[in-house]
Amino acid sequence: MSEGKESQEAGSARYGNFINYYQFNPGSNRIQLLQSENLLSYISLPKDRRIVCLDIGCNTGELTEALYTYLKQCDENVSLDILGIDLDPTLIDRAREKYINKDDLTFKCADILDSKTLDDTIYPFLCSRGLKSFDMVTCFSISMWIHLNAGDIGLERFFQKCSMLGLYLILEPQPWKCYQTAARRMRIHKQPEFEEKKKFKGADQEWLTGFIDEITSKNGFKTIKHFGKTEWKRSVILYGKDSS
Repeated sequence: MSEGKESQEAGSARYGNFINYYQFNPGSNRIQLLQSENLLSYISLPKDRRIVCLDIGCNTGELTEALYTYLKQCDENVSLDILGIDLDPTLIDRAREKYINKDDLTFKCADILDSKTLDDTIYPFLCSRGLKSFDMVTCFSISMWIHLNAGDIGLERFFQKCSMLGLYLILEPQPWKCYQTAARRMRIHKQPEFEEKKKFKGADQEWLTGFIDEITSKNGFKTIKHFGKTEWKRSVILYGKDSS
């Protein structure tokens, strides 16, 4: 599968906000990995209240909904409440239209790195449910876009917020070759380069893996399970924090 075919307007999707993303990288690619290893067997979540999740970079919501359906299938007695956020209002509008009848799926337009997002979007969602944090935060194929646009410091801030907001983190980081593809796409479409990429402390897969390991650990996350790789050769990893 060629990532260069993700969208006819790929050059304008500077933040990974491809309008037809799930036509090219279906949510089922990730869910199958979680399903094969039974995600819930690796996490300790209370059965006497809702499992509340935050999906960052939800796009048009297909993967958010697929995760919801999968978790319900894992345990029909558990109740779920998922907030999906994305910085693209068009994508959020589509998600809302598509899942208008899903009361336990909420979609909001918000940028996780924006200083106003916690107070304007995330904390009100949690407070309305009598909570201070999420059980789980999911980040599927968004870390590269944060890294390219906000730099090493921005990626560190991102993981700091994930640590503040959730006990568990599911991460699907793009490999280094995707960074190269994204940069090349900007050049082909005569778009501004990712200036932050020039400031990275390294420029290969070994450095990138080590950097992500370093900053997840720094923010209290320990690797619990590698679920394998998707058809696009992207790892899906479960991290957890000490809840004591």
